[in-house]
Parts: sequence; C-alpha cells; structure tokens
Amino acid sequence: MKAIKVLKYTASLFLLLLFVIPVMAQDSPKSEILLGYSLLRTDEDVVNTDSILSRSFFKKKGGDLNGWNLSVSANATSWFGFVGDFSGHYGSINTLLAPTTSGVSGNMDTMIHVFVFGPQFTFRGGPFSVFVRVMGGAARMDQSTTVGSLKFKFDDKAFAAAAGGGLDLRIADRLAIRLIQADYLVTKFNNQDQRNLRVGAGFVIRR
Repeated sequence: MKAIKVLKYTASLFLLLLFVIPVMAQDSPKSEILLGYSLLRTDEDVVNTDSILSRSFFKKKGGDLNGWNLSVSANATSWFGFVGDFSGHYGSINTLLAPTTSGVSGNMDTMIHVFVFGPQFTFRGGPFSVFVRVMGGAARMDQSTTVGSLKFKFDDKAFAAAAGGGLDLRIADRLAIRLIQADYLVTKFNNQDQRNLRVGAGFVIRR
C-alpha cells in the first residue's frame, strides 16, 4: 500500500512539474533586451572656471535632456539576474556665467552618456513583471557654450551609480512593453555630486 501511495504521489508530482515548467519557462526568459526612450532630469550644478576666467563659475540650472536607453539583462533564475544599462541624453541646459562683477546667461549644449551594471531582482505575476536594481559604473559629459566671442568646451568622465526599478507588461511570449522605469542617478563630474532623475519606457525583447 505504501508503495502504491508513493507511486501516486510521484506521478502527481511529475504531472505537476510537466505543467509548471513550461509556464515558468514562458514567464522567466533567459535574457531581456530593452530598447527605449529616456528622459534625464539633471541636478543644478556649479562648475568652477578659475583656470579659464579669474574668479568665475558656471551655474547650471536643472534641465531636461532627451535620449535613448539600451539595457541587456541575463537572468540566472526567475527572480535574480544581472543587467548592463547604457543611455545617452542630449539637449541644452540654462547656464549663468557669473564673474565677480556681472552675469551673463545662456544655454549650454550638453551630452551625457552613462553605462552602469549590477544585480536586478524581478517579481513576476501573470503578464506583469516588477523589478528593482542597483548599479554602478561610469558616465561621460560633453558640454559647450558661447559667451560673446568666447566659446567654452568641457568634457569629463566620472563615476556613476543608479538605483531604481520599473514595470513590464508581457504582450507576447517574446515581447513586453516597459510601461515605466525610474532610476535615481548619481554622478560625480567636476569632483561634485550630481543627483539626477532618469525615467523612461520602451519595448523589451524576451529570449
């Protein structure tokens, strides 16, 4: 009798696994690739220009930069993986050039590229997936502006860190829509901390 019960339990467990494994395989892709739009809200920042103009600085107000976001995640399990995140943002930031006697305002053309990498935790339920992540890496900033007849150019590479998450909606076995993602992005250009907000959305290819 015990042997029969064991066989029944084993057969039931086997049938359950046959049902669950395909579902898990469908909901838990081995990798995911995001192609999307990204908006970077930059922090107000002050750049010292003593090496260019005596006792002067640029005060850059917070600005919105539009761009793209590409990320690739490799999933070790249904809930844990690693993600590499690339983004580029472009636009103009209102800037005040403030020497000791007068101030001139203008726009500073700006490009910011970010690469960060780190662990990602995903919670999957039905067609929805919610993820959180913590990443570290590097960023590059290129800026230029013209004041009168003078043209200034700046470029810098710096440490970057980001923490955030998002929400995906699966619309097919191999395709999902990233409804929203948001990251708190910290950079360290000019040896100062910049605290920025990055938000975006896009399409996710599931493999």
